Amino acid sequence: MNKDENLSQPQCGLLVEKDVNVPTRDGARLKADLFRPDGDGKFPALSNIGIYQKDKLWTPPPDLDEKPNPYMNWETVNPEWWVPRGYAALRVDTRGSGKSPGYTVPFSLQESTDFYDAVEWAARQPWCNGRVATIGISYYAQSQWWVANLKSPSLRAMVPWEGAATSIGTPPTTAALLGRVS
Repeated sequence: MNKDENLSQPQCGLLVEKDVNVPTRDGARLKADLFRPDGDGKFPALSNIGIYQKDKLWTPPPDLDEKPNPYMNWETVNPEWWVPRGYAALRVDTRGSGKSPGYTVPFSLQESTDFYDAVEWAARQPWCNGRVATIGISYYAQSQWWVANLKSPSLRAMVPWEGAATSIGTPPTTAALLGRVS
């Protein structure tokens, strides 16, 4: 049996929207790239917010199964895999990084509140089914713990990996979040 036989198969094409404005409660406009299925319907969204610039292309090493494409970004989901399988992907620059104006304050209440606002914004869009998950590695993993603490009603799941601890201690336990993701 081929190792890929049990994976979901692509069902739709990829639509790319660059530099989308994501409004925050204080009137700031964060810049995001949105990757979504090209067909009709409402889809769950996978979101991240970070300091590494959404437009910075990442090329994986040759020994990685995943092949390079023009939408790959450091430690975030690969839109060419997830979107054709029915997910939207929202990649947001934090304040003061990439194309978002302002000043970056990593792991701050402001950054967490902005992430909360991005999650809720995504959930209200006509292409979204109202369900949003956060996903990412390292910085993108750690920021998920902070936004989950704010208990966004549309945040249904988080997928943090390789980011289990922060510089100020261990994040909340998953047991504390289980009631929020079902």
